[in-house]
Amino acid sequence: MPSPDPVRNGILELLDFRHTLKTPAFQRSFAWERTHIDDYSNDLKRALDLPGGSEDYFLGLIVLDTSDQIQDGQQRLATALLLASEMYDLVDQAKALGPHDTQLAKDTSAQIISALRQSPSAPLAISLQDQAVLLNRAGIRSDSPESAKRLVAARSRLRRHLDADLTTRTTPDSQLGRLKQWGEFLRGGAYVVVLRVPPKDAHNIFETLNTRGVRLSNGDLVKSHLIARASNTALAVSKWNSITDALTDKNGKYEDDLESFLLHYYGSRYERTTKSEFFFDYRRKVEALDAFVALDSLLESARFYRALAEPARAAAFWSEIGPGTQQAVELLNGLGLKQLRYLLLAVLRDLAAQQSPNIRHKKQREAVLKIAAWSVRGLVHSQTGGGDAERTYITAAAEIRKGSITSVDKLRQWFVDKDMLIVDNDLFKDAFKQFQFDRTNSHNRARAILYALEYRKISNKSGLTPRDTLTVEHVLPQSPQSGQWTHFNADRRRVYTHNLGNLLLIDGPSRANDLLANKEWSAKKRLIKSWDDQTPLTTDALKYLRWTDSTIKKRNNALADLAVKAWSS
Repeated sequence: MPSPDPVRNGILELLDFRHTLKTPAFQRSFAWERTHIDDYSNDLKRALDLPGGSEDYFLGLIVLDTSDQIQDGQQRLATALLLASEMYDLVDQAKALGPHDTQLAKDTSAQIISALRQSPSAPLAISLQDQAVLLNRAGIRSDSPESAKRLVAARSRLRRHLDADLTTRTTPDSQLGRLKQWGEFLRGGAYVVVLRVPPKDAHNIFETLNTRGVRLSNGDLVKSHLIARASNTALAVSKWNSITDALTDKNGKYEDDLESFLLHYYGSRYERTTKSEFFFDYRRKVEALDAFVALDSLLESARFYRALAEPARAAAFWSEIGPGTQQAVELLNGLGLKQLRYLLLAVLRDLAAQQSPNIRHKKQREAVLKIAAWSVRGLVHSQTGGGDAERTYITAAAEIRKGSITSVDKLRQWFVDKDMLIVDNDLFKDAFKQFQFDRTNSHNRARAILYALEYRKISNKSGLTPRDTLTVEHVLPQSPQSGQWTHFNADRRRVYTHNLGNLLLIDGPSRANDLLANKEWSAKKRLIKSWDDQTPLTTDALKYLRWTDSTIKKRNNALADLAVKAWSS
């Protein structure tokens, strides 16, 4: 029977084959970054090399339940195992340098080898395949591209620290002696305190403990909480994996989106919270829910969230909702209006939820299109950012969920009542003409607005080139060379260079901007015309003989007129 009292163990001693450590299903992926590895290595080396001899170094609390499942401390155990693996490789490397003390080599290996074996008789081969088994013993999970990269980086970083430590030791025996010193220290002097707790208490401890400054993510905490409460662990793990699969982006990553999703989910489903308060609030909201009901609710919204985050990859989903919705969401993303996901999640999940699919999709389409229109209007009036806007979106989501807002007309009135929508077209047009969508360090907003206006103007929607392949070209260059564009002085360049009327979306070869460079308008126009068909607004601009401040003003007015039609209140 395991002792209920805390027990001291050297960290390599705890990793020995005689300890049957297991990894709970809810444990997080490997999370340590370079700074944590450096701190870990440097702290150990300082304790090892103190004048007068090494001193014991406390590596923290390890929490195990009574069935040897690791509840807290897997990051430190995993890193110790990686370190031991690299040390074992260096023992072989030192032996290969030349003649050496055979007994010293055996004694050095003896400090390390039992932490790397599955049993006394198991062959020791630190291959990638065998290492996966060993890492699992220490609680390492590399079930996402991010954690797999961190795992590789951690091993590499540990090896660099060890190589640096051995630099001045050039003989086989001097290297073996140093590695033996490291092994003895990790086996006894670098210690942890092991606390064993009943399984029913273990996940609560996991939720509250943090180690060496690496805070558990909200995703880790929700995963732990729901899987620990579930009646069927394997099914709960499968459902959680479905959630992370739904959130996985085109690069195979989900961790950042998982954190963002949880906050937007909570705001759309319950009320406003913050990243630091999220888990406390979430746990309170779901304490009376069955774990599988909570998991299913997360999964439903995760699928909607992925469609909002990457609308082009969810084209089939948006096609079902209705024409123009994908482009509306792409516009909101291009404008950086991520806060609207609180409201959009509620629209996709709760608006007309009890009605037939046809009616529901019709209302959802109208809502998505109008939210995009109102948001453009709000953006140019500086009404879409900050805490007040976020609270408005969250309270609107709550009204949709409660059934108080059942139509776009009611949602529109909500925006008007909260001073989040300017209805007057003249006010909107004037604000649109003056708003600087383009910035020196980012052209994302300008590209998004121009693309949306091109989409409005083009008759064959399927023929519009994907936005991310189009180049934003400043006709009046940002930094013209001496002797060029002399009809614009420095003051006028500051006024007009980033004006929307001075910008074109160019469908051309790669590095089209470099090819156009600082050329005068006549030369730019010839080159652009040589690159096949252009988008409608760019084609219209190519009709201008000269590019002057009046040209830019005229285009800006025309774009503002189109904006009023595209984004009606």
